[in-house]
Amino acid sequence: MREPRVRARTSVARNPRQIGEHSVMTTSPVFVVGAPRSGTTLVSAAIAAHPAFHGGPESDFFFRLGAQARADAATDPAWPTKAVELLGSLSRHGERVIDMFGVSTDDLTRYLEQRQPSQSAMLAALFESSLQGDQGPPRWVEKTPNHLWYLREIVDHFPDATIVHVVRDPRDVVRSLVGLPWATGSRVADAWQWLLDHAEIARAREEDPAVEAAIIDVRFEDFLIDPTSALTTICDAAGAEFHPDMLAPERAAEGMILSAEWWKKKNASGIDPARAFAWRRDADEMDDAIATMCDAVIRQFGYDPAGNPISTRMPLACASHRHAALLEPTLLRAAEAGTSIYPAPRDQAGTVWVWSEREAWQEGLTGTARGVMRTRISRALALRPTRTLHRADDFGPARVAQ
Repeated sequence: MREPRVRARTSVARNPRQIGEHSVMTTSPVFVVGAPRSGTTLVSAAIAAHPAFHGGPESDFFFRLGAQARADAATDPAWPTKAVELLGSLSRHGERVIDMFGVSTDDLTRYLEQRQPSQSAMLAALFESSLQGDQGPPRWVEKTPNHLWYLREIVDHFPDATIVHVVRDPRDVVRSLVGLPWATGSRVADAWQWLLDHAEIARAREEDPAVEAAIIDVRFEDFLIDPTSALTTICDAAGAEFHPDMLAPERAAEGMILSAEWWKKKNASGIDPARAFAWRRDADEMDDAIATMCDAVIRQFGYDPAGNPISTRMPLACASHRHAALLEPTLLRAAEAGTSIYPAPRDQAGTVWVWSEREAWQEGLTGTARGVMRTRISRALALRPTRTLHRADDFGPARVAQ
């Protein structure tokens, strides 16, 4: 299991940092990321319950605002006009993000007029523009699970940030996704998305030393069973002292959950150790298949491995978890044969398995979806040799051996 890393901090005060051509003031924020349904809401609420922090709903700042639009707003000569317009355009579940934060465009304008133009100032405005008085604002915690795809941008714009990566056993993650609007209805396919998310985090950590230095891993199960220890680890990394208020995140959670987000309501009931490893109470064959698929990452974080031994590992190029849902019978057969899969990296050497485009057409995928898949497959074709994944394939050890 990866050991949590603690970074020494000499101060948590606001320090000037150079971003691009502008000196900006940062507040050493904490970003909480993780695969959806990994426990990010409850962990971020616990941090926000600390007297030195405050939080808010998911901002989706990096996720929904394009990089070019953000850059244009931060370099516009009429600063902060474009920045305010861009922040005002952000919406989730039909509601403007600035309304969720309780700030107005006038609040944003007044705040940003006093700051050097930068993307960091734009995001900070959501959390700080409503604060009054001469005192420096408390530090803030931002939680958007999908920001795991933007870790390099986070450390570029917030070099003093702490990134908390919340990890949860994929067998509990996929069970928690059942019935949610964006889930596929296939636990196997949702496990594939979990693998994609973890592959992206691993890639960012490997390619950017600043990401590796900023990030710590926190298992959700450890947080539920021994919250004091887990939160102390987070505080140590962020240069703060643990505070007992963090053990009662319910009130902070209420301000971070929208009325439309009914699936998050359980987080308003507090820290419940019974939620840890819930899958064990009614484990089935699908859980074992998921453990086989996700074997490498499961072992990395110290989770229970599959009951059957792993005979081989197979790199797979698959456009998305929705495409993986159509491949469920094939992936289950692979798991039964002891084949663990992982997202094929760009520099993968050896055999890469891809999905037959003909089968995609037969399953009724739209032209856009097939185009996305063709793009992924064309990248994989540059890696020799490449094999096509068919539903009728026999995934015996001899069949998939490299």
